Amino acid sequence: MLYGLASAFMGAVIILITRSLSFTDRTETIHVLMALVVFLLAIPQCFFCWQPLEYRSTALLLLMALIGTIGAWLMVEAHRHAEASALAPFTYVRLVSAAALGVWLFADTIAVTTVIGALMIVASNVAMALYVARKTRLANP
Repeated sequence: MLYGLASAFMGAVIILITRSLSFTDRTETIHVLMALVVFLLAIPQCFFCWQPLEYRSTALLLLMALIGTIGAWLMVEAHRHAEASALAPFTYVRLVSAAALGVWLFADTIAVTTVIGALMIVASNVAMALYVARKTRLANP
C-alpha cells in the first residue's frame, strides 16, 4: 500500500513538473530529465529482484518503452498547449487501456464494475471535450 501511495504522489509531482517545465524547456530536455529521474529511482529496486529476461519479455519491454516514450512526448506537448484541469480526465484512459490489454494479452475477464467504471471514464472524457469545445466556440465567435 505504501508503494502505491508513493507512486501516486510521484505521478502527481511529475505532472506538476512537466506542466511548469513545458513553458520554459524543450520537450527533449524534459524527456531526458524524466528518464534520468526514473532510471535513478528504478535501479536500486532492480538489485533486489532482477532475473534475466526471455526474448518475448524483452520484445514486450522494448515495445512498452517505445509506446511510453511517444505517450510522454505527447503529454508534454499537451501540457504546453492546454490547462492541466482539461487534461486530467485523459489520465484515467490508462485504466481502460490496461483492462483492454489485459483481456487481449492475458485473456483476463473484466468484471461488470470495471465496465461501468470504464464507461464513466469515457463519458467524462467526452463531456470534457464537449465543454472545452463549447467554451472555445463561445470565446471566439
